[in-house]
Amino acid sequence: MKLECSRQFNRWRIFRRLFPVVIPGAILCLLSNCERPQPDEKKSLLREAWDAANDPGLMLGGKLTYGEISDARNLSGEVARPWSDSYWPINQGGVARRWIGAAAAPPFSIAGDPHVESDEAYFGAANRSLEKAMNDAASIRERGWLWTWSVSPAEKYDIAAGNEGFDLTRSELDSYISHRRMFEKNDIPWGWMGHCHGWAEASLALPAPERSVLARNRRTGEQVILSAGDVRALVTKIASDNGSATGQRFAGTRCEDESENIPRDRNQRIVDAALGIWDDEKHLLEPASRVSFRAIFHSRFDENQTSDYPSAVLSRLPANGSPAPGISELIWVQGYSWLDEQRGAAVPVIFSVRGNGDGNLLPDMVLWAVNQEWIGRRLSDSGEWLADASGNFVSDPDAAARKLLAALGDILVGAANASATKFAFKSFKECRDINPATFHTALLRWIGKASNSVGRGFVMDNARAEQVWNQGIWRYRSQVGELTPLQISLNDGTSIVDPYKAWRAAKSVNIVDVETTVDYGVENGPFLSYGREDEASGAVTFRYTLEFDAAGNLVGGEWHAARSDQPLSGAALLEDLRAGIQDRSELWQDAPDFVWGNAAPEIKFRDSRVLRASVVEALLACSTSKRPADGSFEWGNNGVLPYVTCDIE
Repeated sequence: MKLECSRQFNRWRIFRRLFPVVIPGAILCLLSNCERPQPDEKKSLLREAWDAANDPGLMLGGKLTYGEISDARNLSGEVARPWSDSYWPINQGGVARRWIGAAAAPPFSIAGDPHVESDEAYFGAANRSLEKAMNDAASIRERGWLWTWSVSPAEKYDIAAGNEGFDLTRSELDSYISHRRMFEKNDIPWGWMGHCHGWAEASLALPAPERSVLARNRRTGEQVILSAGDVRALVTKIASDNGSATGQRFAGTRCEDESENIPRDRNQRIVDAALGIWDDEKHLLEPASRVSFRAIFHSRFDENQTSDYPSAVLSRLPANGSPAPGISELIWVQGYSWLDEQRGAAVPVIFSVRGNGDGNLLPDMVLWAVNQEWIGRRLSDSGEWLADASGNFVSDPDAAARKLLAALGDILVGAANASATKFAFKSFKECRDINPATFHTALLRWIGKASNSVGRGFVMDNARAEQVWNQGIWRYRSQVGELTPLQISLNDGTSIVDPYKAWRAAKSVNIVDVETTVDYGVENGPFLSYGREDEASGAVTFRYTLEFDAAGNLVGGEWHAARSDQPLSGAALLEDLRAGIQDRSELWQDAPDFVWGNAAPEIKFRDSRVLRASVVEALLACSTSKRPADGSFEWGNNGVLPYVTCDIE
């Protein structure tokens, strides 16, 4: 089954999908109101260690050495296996889905055609059917607990919590109504969106609900029967919506592009940024040339971030995908959202960049803009527009045209001039995946056998694409090769060089090939009860090289294609890396986009408007208790299961 669900539903991200101008669109910066990044010109393209978003410390990691990583005790680790649950997709009503059977409670039916009806007609029909659904839920509730067995987990929570208005149920169906309109009207797939981020966190940190529960609200006297699947749904929901109060750690960045739309250089490395034409129909950037860009400074994700807006100092990558020697011409691209009401709307403006005596990069002139009057305007070192004695802007459009051609080349310049309103700068740095050094450090720190191990699994996004697949890692097994220098002399007098040498961390002198298999929890269910065979698990194998300095300290890493059955060393490794680059086939794998987890000794969830943590915690405690059963219940044609009673305050 396809495991697709969102860690976090981001309305801003969806709004950008519906209004694609937001992604490539840029606001012309009135530089007197903007902070100007001042990166070090000497900051080399070669320095590809982890950045601030990938620092191993974010996942509680510390300094590691080759000796520690290759130690047999650190080559594997295992913690408690996560339990399974549905990800309760939003397009099925989330936890308001009546999943057990229609004998006592038919599935909800929400009216309205999101494709053809106006907003007024769609929401009018949907809301009328929602009220009918709530009346139906109330009528079943009035019959007593013997009739509640096949209503949804949300309805069961509302009864157990004494909520007369079915607030949780109504909230889930409201979410379904609004999301269906947003996505189906615009033909955007959304079946992957659900609550798997809540399940992934909870299943790693909390005991598995295993028993049916007859819940009784002490205030109202009402009772309701919940299966183990219903309790798992509510634990997943509260973890999804409210999050835990303490202990969450996160490393990496979220990629919001499909894999096939992410440009790579000739070395199969994802470029930091690209310039191209925005395609309204495909909702993606078509690079005007495969000649793309590597960021020397990138304020969106760099630890030296100086602005809330994406900007970058870029150098052009030639056709062979390697860094150009003696780079003298750099460009500074700054992008702003068209929703910035103070600045209005415009497409990107490209600034050339020059250095001062201190090695800082400074703005020079506007090289290109949709508004032709801006092209050639000069800028002072502080980013202010230069003006002559009469107050007119100092401008040299001919010089700007020559600089633009030198910086971008005729293909990109032609694209900019031919499609001025669609020409765009887009960052892809967030799609570079978690750094392998950070990933490996997290495995050892969270799941490994060290005395200071967290002793709990963590979550990975098991794909790079826009969809997010949260899977809780609970076991790993690694094979580690031997230290290999970045360049090896051969017996015939020639030498072989690591093809990634230009991208290794600045202090790298050796690399090590690593193959790691991780086991992770898999969504399965919901079921009335769970046997061991229902607690599903999957596995994936990753291949990467780790980078070490002269003292043997871990300083970075690179993902690569897995062409051999085991890690390689020496010349064989360097040859294999080179062959992997040349073979642009399915051997090149996706890697985790980001990782996160909860390191708190005890997981506590917060209340929200529609969920009380104390109610869910009480149901969880009863469903995981070992005390004798208080009775048994026949679940329609699904068999008889014992239950324990549970008082809800």
